Amino acid sequence: MGNIKDQAPRYSELMTKTLVELAKEGFPITSTNGFYEDTFHRLGTGPLAILLTEGYGQLLARGYIVSLPHPPNSPDPDWFCLTEAGQQWAAGAEPTPEDEQGYLLALDTLVPNLDHVIRQYVQEALITYDRGALFASAVMIGAASEKAGYLLMEAL
Repeated sequence: MGNIKDQAPRYSELMTKTLVELAKEGFPITSTNGFYEDTFHRLGTGPLAILLTEGYGQLLARGYIVSLPHPPNSPDPDWFCLTEAGQQWAAGAEPTPEDEQGYLLALDTLVPNLDHVIRQYVQEALITYDRGALFASAVMIGAASEKAGYLLMEAL
């Protein structure tokens, strides 16, 4: 069995690949000779570097990635592994509650005449979900469902 580091990406590789994808989507990323590694290093501590680091932190906090084990030492923070939950999240094509605006856009597209109170409950559920208040998020979805039930009864 080969060294696990042969299969695990480094933090800088993730940042470089992210910059490449941003450039493909039209984000103004400059590089030298098409090589983005230097771009990542040149970011320093600017706003984009902070945003990329925040995204990495969110992946860690949500358990989608973990630092690579390095027994008998502490995990190596320069390398990471995608968890099973991370693989499922990355493979998903559905809107995710982690992307509040994208989720609401999908909801508005699917239900163009959505009751404004239901939408507000869903938006609050997304906010509380993002902050880790899962019980509060479930309560908000329950309230949205209750309102939808009342509207259905009125329509009948």
